Amino acid sequence: EKWLLPANLKKAEAEEVARVERGLDVSGTDFGAYHALLRSQRTDWVRAHALFEPAVVDAHAAQVAYVLRGPRPVSSILDLGSGPGTITAALKRAFGARDALGVEISSSAIAFAARAHPECRFANVGLDASTELGGRFDLIHGREFYPFTRTADIETHRGLFRLFRRLLHPGGAVVLAVLGTPKSLAATWPSLAAELGGMGFTGLERTHAAGDAVWPRLPPALARGATRLYNGLRRRPPRHFFIARLG
Repeated sequence: EKWLLPANLKKAEAEEVARVERGLDVSGTDFGAYHALLRSQRTDWVRAHALFEPAVVDAHAAQVAYVLRGPRPVSSILDLGSGPGTITAALKRAFGARDALGVEISSSAIAFAARAHPECRFANVGLDASTELGGRFDLIHGREFYPFTRTADIETHRGLFRLFRRLLHPGGAVVLAVLGTPKSLAATWPSLAAELGGMGFTGLERTHAAGDAVWPRLPPALARGATRLYNGLRRRPPRHFFIARLG
């Protein structure tokens, strides 16, 4: 799983960008899809890798606001793996935040996001446990953000939660939306939930997420229940929100 390391992801990006420039079909890769979006405004490829339709993006942001509901206002947001910036901008709107920073390892995605969403800030960064971003945030959000997906290496997950502790304001929260696959945060969360208290967090709560298309149409409990039933019938992995609050 060394391909998940930022340095190796940058190598993969360079290869996929070169393939796009040669006119090859790289619709199955994040980096290729992001570069095609930047280069020629091609949106069909990117929809397989990031939320892009405004209604679906807004539904996801609304659901994040719902699971994080509480008395503490959210004025600053860090969006991990921000891709084309759609979720970053939607979260800023949903919370009425003063500042939203999206970080993404794809330079093409960052260039597109900065152009499409000037109300937000974006940085071309590959996160690891030593990353410095020069500020703190009330909310850290990530949807299918490597390496909380595609790996069940608990030490990697621990390292990023140590990073989150440094990046959060006291009372701030982390919300991660992750498919419940065997190689993901879904596999390590029971152990992490028991350990995060030692890092200053209140633990790691897991709650089922509703489908983004279902969320606006049904009350929250029904939307979650319908999504769980549908995923079970289709034998699809569930999507969870994992929530940790810094005490």
